[in-house]
Amino acid sequence: MLCPLYTTINHRSNNS
Repeated sequence: MLCPLYTTINHRSNNS
């Protein structure tokens, strides 16, 4: 989406 880092954070937040 915006950046690969943002995607990782979003995934972690969604997983948590």
